[in-house]
Amino acid sequence: MTTPTVKSLAMSLTAWLIACLVVPASADEGFSAKLLEGVRRVAVDVKGIHPDFVRYGLEAETLREKVAARLDAAGLPVVDAETALQSPGAGQLVVELVTNKDQYAFYFYAVSVKLNRKLPLTADGGSFAATEVWSKGQHGVLNPSDLKAVYGFVDKLVDQFLDAHGRDNAGRRDTAARFSG
Repeated sequence: MTTPTVKSLAMSLTAWLIACLVVPASADEGFSAKLLEGVRRVAVDVKGIHPDFVRYGLEAETLREKVAARLDAAGLPVVDAETALQSPGAGQLVVELVTNKDQYAFYFYAVSVKLNRKLPLTADGGSFAATEVWSKGQHGVLNPSDLKAVYGFVDKLVDQFLDAHGRDNAGRRDTAARFSG
């Protein structure tokens, strides 16, 4: 093997390992039930979107706003982080993007949507630890000019979250509020 081939193989393997570590299997596929029951509101947190991605049409704040609008339209109110900390029925929905640029200027990406819930540490609920109870994700390779496709990837993951939330809370949701890049 030539050196560039070894480097390419190493980069591909690195991206695959990152994807495996960052996008865990969903907790709702194993020995669990109604993980999202009682989640009445969420705070949305977006992580991992580099400021340089704005030139390709991908912005962290825009993604957060689109996710928040989608959740609100489906009947799941979005609150700020401080309100979520004080509210017993609030969770934290984390949208995370991990990217790695290869030598050909393509981006290996792993995107995930996770829900963290409060695990009470005291009887009054004033002290708690956050624990991830639901997650879905996907990974692949994108040309930089296609990074805005992340909006659509996240939309599909949010759709899966809303389906799971609806099942666990015996509610119906509006699917007409999808967003696009």
